[in-house]
Amino acid sequence: MDPLSRQSINSLANAIQSRKERVQLNKLWRYLHDEFNIGVIIKNNLVLSQNDYKSIREIVLNETGYDPITPLPIGDRINQSLYSGNEKLSGENPGRHHLLLNSNTSTLNINNMQIPLLMGCSYRIDWRNLNIENIKQVIVVENLAAFDNFQMAKIDKELKNALVLYRGHNISTKATLDLLDALADDAHIIAFSDYDPKGIEISKTTPRVTHFLMPADPSFAFQKAEGTRERFDKQWSAIKYITENTLPATLTNYWELLLQNKVCIAQELMFSSNMELKAIKFR
Repeated sequence: MDPLSRQSINSLANAIQSRKERVQLNKLWRYLHDEFNIGVIIKNNLVLSQNDYKSIREIVLNETGYDPITPLPIGDRINQSLYSGNEKLSGENPGRHHLLLNSNTSTLNINNMQIPLLMGCSYRIDWRNLNIENIKQVIVVENLAAFDNFQMAKIDKELKNALVLYRGHNISTKATLDLLDALADDAHIIAFSDYDPKGIEISKTTPRVTHFLMPADPSFAFQKAEGTRERFDKQWSAIKYITENTLPATLTNYWELLLQNKVCIAQELMFSSNMELKAIKFR
């Protein structure tokens, strides 16, 4: 535990303002008692005096440079370093606005620049530094392995120059959603996920998706995916979701074929089997 994290300072600030006579003895208050002799422990509570609260304020000031009765500055760690010796007190994760970008070719075209990309390489950038108005097509890739090797994807010529974006997880997903929301209304947002119930669910729940990238020849894909029935059966919750939330008519036939064959076609299998891919309209 970081005893004086941003969350801890906010907790102490609230305590100083309310001046409660006793607080519940959690890790933070135990730390203050053990390290600085703050308060008196009675059962599961810490009894505090006015002098204790004065000492707590001085401790926070000495340890972080902040007066806990004033709001913490907002901003990233670079800006935070101007106000405190502890830049980690920033309320913003250092990766909050960053994305991983790739291309189907060996060149990434962004901001009027051509950036060479080796197979397996990608480009990390704060999405706010992109020239959004120049982005007309984005392919959002679900799996990292497929994203890293997207140069292997056999896609139509008109998709070759699309910006390839890793969907991400946890904090990076927020940056992805921010970028998608900032794109022009007529931008094409193409979801590329596994051709299985979960993959279709992910694509359907990704905001503003206009197309779904999938095998051009489903029959060939089903043959290659033999032996994935057990994996398919585990995706019952995704099947339930799709059943309860109508798919666009353009995908209905492909969904029914998937239910009939009961297999999962992974993105990695699409690459290793040299499957040609096509973008199906999602709206």
